[in-house]
Amino acid sequence: MRTTFSVLSVALLVALVACGGGGGSNPAGPAPVPTPTPTPAALWTKSGAGNTVFDMPTYFPRVRIYGRWNGTTTSNFIVYIGGRLVVNEILRYTTTYEGVHLTNGGGVVEIKDSSTITWTFTEER
Repeated sequence: MRTTFSVLSVALLVALVACGGGGGSNPAGPAPVPTPTPTPAALWTKSGAGNTVFDMPTYFPRVRIYGRWNGTTTSNFIVYIGGRLVVNEILRYTTTYEGVHLTNGGGVVEIKDSSTITWTFTEER
């Protein structure tokens, strides 16, 4: 009987050691805390109508440009970004323009000869 008790005690001790000791401290340390996922910043956007000049941020590489002709007089839509021509469209037959363009670092945006165009610029991710 004493031998049976000793064998069972040893078996229980081996089992406790194998599973981490029965409620003692965890040798691997505390469970990792999940890292929260950051909420992305809102997309930069700028809307308006007609000819204008504005500064576009430099932190994104591409921009979506949308333009709509109001149906009167001229239908030119001309856009420069950082002095570089990126859009030169006549919207007489399609009435809208949409395209994604490299910003080459952003900078000054100039919309010229486009007095009858409503437009929107949106950061493209």
